[in-house]
Amino acid sequence: MDEVPLTEGDQTRHLKIGSKLTEGLRRRLIDFLRSNSDCFAWSHADMFGIDPMIIMHKLQVDPLHQPVRQKRRKFAPERDGIINDEVKSLLGVGFIREVLYPESLANIVVVKKKNGKWRVCIDFTDLNKSCPKDPFPLPHIDKLVDASARHQLMSFMDAFSGYNQILMHPEDQEKTSFMTSRGIYCYKVMPFGLKNAGSTYQRLVNMMFADQIRRTMEVYIDDRLVKSLESEDHISHLQKDFSTLSKYNMMLNPAKCSFGVSSGKFLGYIVNRGIEANPEQIRATHSILSPKDVKEVQKLTGRMAALSRFITRLSDKSHAFFGTLKNLKDIQWTEDHLEKLALALIVTDRKLRPYFQAHPIVVVTSFPVKLDLHKPEVSGRLAKWAVELGEYDVIFRPATAIKSQVQADVVAEFSPALLPVLVHEVRLQGEIKEEGEWILHVDGSSNVRGAGVGIVLTSPKGNIASRAVRCNFKATNYESVYEALIAGLNLVHQIGVENIQVFGDSQLIISPVHGEYQAKDDSMIQYLAVSQRLIKKFKSCKLTQIPREQNSQADALANLGSALETNSQMSIPLLVLQWPATMEEPPSEEVSAVEEGETWMTPLIRYLEADILPEDRSEAKKIKKLYRRSFSGPYLRCVTPQEAARILVEQHEGDCGSHSSGRSLVFRARRADY
Repeated sequence: MDEVPLTEGDQTRHLKIGSKLTEGLRRRLIDFLRSNSDCFAWSHADMFGIDPMIIMHKLQVDPLHQPVRQKRRKFAPERDGIINDEVKSLLGVGFIREVLYPESLANIVVVKKKNGKWRVCIDFTDLNKSCPKDPFPLPHIDKLVDASARHQLMSFMDAFSGYNQILMHPEDQEKTSFMTSRGIYCYKVMPFGLKNAGSTYQRLVNMMFADQIRRTMEVYIDDRLVKSLESEDHISHLQKDFSTLSKYNMMLNPAKCSFGVSSGKFLGYIVNRGIEANPEQIRATHSILSPKDVKEVQKLTGRMAALSRFITRLSDKSHAFFGTLKNLKDIQWTEDHLEKLALALIVTDRKLRPYFQAHPIVVVTSFPVKLDLHKPEVSGRLAKWAVELGEYDVIFRPATAIKSQVQADVVAEFSPALLPVLVHEVRLQGEIKEEGEWILHVDGSSNVRGAGVGIVLTSPKGNIASRAVRCNFKATNYESVYEALIAGLNLVHQIGVENIQVFGDSQLIISPVHGEYQAKDDSMIQYLAVSQRLIKKFKSCKLTQIPREQNSQADALANLGSALETNSQMSIPLLVLQWPATMEEPPSEEVSAVEEGETWMTPLIRYLEADILPEDRSEAKKIKKLYRRSFSGPYLRCVTPQEAARILVEQHEGDCGSHSSGRSLVFRARRADY
């Protein structure tokens, strides 16, 4: 690219244009840019700002969230001077104003830029927590990059302090208050670091460039690209863009703009007539050294996990690295390790910035990264990273048990014993740490086909896990019940249960454990010793004998285990049939009227509904005199014989029945208006 002065003879202000342009196109482009020099801002004083009638940034602060005043941080004299100079500059251009007694207060963080200059940022972490995420959709990066390729000429533009060109709503200005050694100030313009600032800016540019987007322009927040399939059309496309900029008083940053080029960097990609990877990122990948210790292996596996969606069958190539990371119980995480974890998060943020801006981000970690980032005495790189992450909706959550890993742990622990896949449903639900008393039902069965064990485990919340286990050795009925008791106790101890109540229907097993009976057989003595040794491992373990009908589920599982002659594990699902197989379609529920025969009320109802009288003249004469008052005045309700029988039975022997005689019962029914 070539640098050309924006004004002839003035070498202090220049713009970048493509070096491969034809002479005629180059001259026309320079003349066009000089004629629109009022669209470039060289300092904050050159900015006019967007009309507040068009857009303003408003904070939708949750009224239930209490304002936070951060503890003041101390700065070295050098950085304190940088802060004061920045405050003086912002006051001079009217971006901030002094404020008294603000409800919320934030600290300043000083960050060094790549070019060696210093950037003064505000730690809006607490303010962002009180504001919900703006659901306004941001463009998809891959679609923007793909739509920008295969064009002859392009111009890359960036707004000058783009966020600061939008004003803050007057009611929300004091919520952006920050403290310095000179005083307390708040922003009158939209500052960097607010959670929804990107959505507000995207809403503005979508409205401004609605006619050009996806035709001659691509916009992502404050990054813009004007594209032309034919080089001769490029200046006319730029004219539309600059006309819109002048209309809304939006200013460009000349140091970050390049015009009339055939390739350039857009949203982290090199865009030309195709799409190329960024050479800087490729260079960083090639410069990775081979891991020399456990720490470097962990770094490598983390990077590989980030790239797993782009590399096919990456897990097949990673077994050697994962094997190296086994048995690392002695590793201790120091402050240096935590800083590296924070660095991993900030690198992810910078690589996936559009996604961080558009969505809430959940960080699952068992390390106190959040605590280190938000400590009042934090400084240096951690302070810089805390401010950078404060702009986004980042939620830290502790790492919970991985279901598949828990299932694998259960299989590994119990495979040498009798129960290779016992009650993994309980572990899958993550209820290992449930407080309260667990309930264990056990039973055993022995017959000519073999021995079996039935176990039913119930958590304090009522969740149930049950298993049928076959014993591939000879065992008597009593020995099989002992096997069930020992296997069940071993299970609940392994999953961390402390209080257990055991139910069984065999008195010859429960009583010896309590010491009420004496075991004389050598086999029974050995089983009893193992059972008592397991019982001592619990804080509370109660054994209770119950009738067989109350232990039917464990009994059925034990019978199933003894009946199945197999040497391998199997899963037998239990299905429930709701209707017979001979019925082609399931019965549907219907509501049918119950038809009764004619009663003494039938002629009356016919007369009332259809004015039909009985053929018998005497009966017809009676019907015309339908209503009869009771002696106390109100009309009595007419009931059918079936209803009358039900009413009399209820009053005679119901909840409030008096078992009175027939005559008294009739009077009670009449008093109830029947």
